[in-house]
Amino acid sequence: MNITKENNRLMVQADKQPKVELFPESETDFFLKVADAQISFNKDENGNVTGLTLHQMGQNMMAKKVGLDEAMPIERLAEFTGDYYNDELQVTYTIILDKDQLLVRVPRAPDSPLQHIDGDKFSTSRGDTVFSRDDQGKIIGFTLDVNTERLSFKFTKNSTTTRG
Repeated sequence: MNITKENNRLMVQADKQPKVELFPESETDFFLKVADAQISFNKDENGNVTGLTLHQMGQNMMAKKVGLDEAMPIERLAEFTGDYYNDELQVTYTIILDKDQLLVRVPRAPDSPLQHIDGDKFSTSRGDTVFSRDDQGKIIGFTLDVNTERLSFKFTKNSTTTRG
């Protein structure tokens, strides 16, 4: 979800959805008029927004604020590119670098951007992605924790491919 301020109004845009206005109930609680959903912004001890909770259809789904770090240099982003295979799902995810943005390419689905959270942790529309490294610091795979399910999948990097 992207939250923006436009003409003194708070707007929200979920993945592949139109941008809609958020209406305040309090300093941290907002609601949508186009859907039965509310958003509560979560703050740290210093009053900085660290994420949000989406209240919809009887569920409370928490999301962390991403993009808190400075932009990662392209040379560093290139480390993450390549083909990653999951034996359980029998699928290969390909991480590519498009300009200065990492994208996940999955069969029969549109490319999905990887949003850097911190270190080797990223967020996608599919879930949180944490890359793992070997003893020499080389990326050897990642774990995908699926947002909508309580599932976690490990992917192993194919050492013969690098994409850019």
